[in-house]
Amino acid sequence: SLTDVHWLSFYLGNPLLFRHNNNPWLYIQEISTKLVAELTDFERFISVCISNNQYIYINCDHYYMPHTFQYNKNHSRRSQILVTGYDADNKNVLIADYMYTTNKQYQTAILPLENVVNGAFHESVDQSEIKIIELRKNVSYEFNVSLASSLIEDYLLANNTYDRLQLFTRPAENVFGVNIYDQFSELLNLYHNGSVQEIPIESLHLLWEHKRCFRLLCQYLMSNDYIKMSDSLINAFLELENKALSLRNYVLKT
Repeated sequence: SLTDVHWLSFYLGNPLLFRHNNNPWLYIQEISTKLVAELTDFERFISVCISNNQYIYINCDHYYMPHTFQYNKNHSRRSQILVTGYDADNKNVLIADYMYTTNKQYQTAILPLENVVNGAFHESVDQSEIKIIELRKNVSYEFNVSLASSLIEDYLLANNTYDRLQLFTRPAENVFGVNIYDQFSELLNLYHNGSVQEIPIESLHLLWEHKRCFRLLCQYLMSNDYIKMSDSLINAFLELENKALSLRNYVLKT
């Protein structure tokens, strides 16, 4: 559904991102919320993770999240919040999420521990997993230009990259690469004629970040002599990036 906040995905899908992560700087572990509840007190779980310099990526019911429109109203939506800190004295948790009720930016906020616990273990997020994310130090990475070239080709041809990765489960999504712009156009038309009440702001942030990463990749390829220097190409990427940013900002103000 186009109104689903997660209809647009930057990566190849969460299963591949978290279970077969190829980012050398991240070490990601996954555990179910149900198993955590059976093994230990959730407050202690958060405290131990934060003490070990680990962030916690977790599903939480919007009903318990003060920065959402569903707060104290219904259990229809959930957020994937990132827990980055814990205040044991005041029983507060530092989280990062989209601030839906204010500026709709991805920012940090302080929530009562009780809200996070209730949101994480409500039946609406049953069977969800917690991701524990840790920064690896002293690692090296060699840029894989062949992989970058293949992924760019998949994007431009709207190919499903999973078709080349038969070991992994094919995602349910059926639109890839440049074909997502038809979906965006449909979503904007639905919003314009009042068929949908809001555009998921996450998708617009994601669209802008995607254009920004494309521009940075292009600059990297040029500066490392993978492709020829071209000011016109960089300017074209900058123009596309700025248009995506303008679209995001326009929707943020409406």
